Amino acid sequence: MEARIPRLRRKLAEIPFQPLRSHSFGEEKHEFRLGPKLAEARVAAFEAKHDIALPDAYRQFVTRRRRIQRTAAVASVRPLWDAPSMESSKVIETLWDRIQARDWAGVAELIAEDVVVEWPISLERIVGRENFVAVNREYPQGWSIRVLKVVAEGDEVVSEVEVPHDSLGVFRAASFWTVRDGQIVRGTEYWTSLGADPQPEWRAALVEPM
Repeated sequence: MEARIPRLRRKLAEIPFQPLRSHSFGEEKHEFRLGPKLAEARVAAFEAKHDIALPDAYRQFVTRRRRIQRTAAVASVRPLWDAPSMESSKVIETLWDRIQARDWAGVAELIAEDVVVEWPISLERIVGRENFVAVNREYPQGWSIRVLKVVAEGDEVVSEVEVPHDSLGVFRAASFWTVRDGQIVRGTEYWTSLGADPQPEWRAALVEPM
């Protein structure tokens, strides 16, 4: 596969882009754009799920990022291996979707290897992708996730989720994430359960119950 990459680069650079030129190949939809590379862990999980072994050449194709030089012939096409990273808000939305689906290989794709996530309420810190995935994977089953809000500005994203549990009650989490190049590099999460804090008498006349 490595020996063929220069030849593939040359051939792709020579493709004249003509909209709707080939309906059979579907270029009117994909426009020769490829998605981001896949993590080895996700490819391995796919193989295990379907009891198959992907050809080595195809595995390299989907797991390695290769730069294709832009030429005048393809100036209107985004370089195939320079696909933009997922927007920061989409990264967090996808994170919660994959946690809900128990797609742990997919979760790992969104987490930087050296991620640091802090939980100030319990005074705990999670360091590293493997630990972050394991903490979420090993949590006692019976939970589901409902995303209430995701707000982003640049690389900084805030999410609010509700997590009802069959036997432990309903939890809420306000999470503050930093996303770079499509991966979470840092997070601070404030987890609590509904009604966990007492309602002091001094402000009883100033508030109403939820």
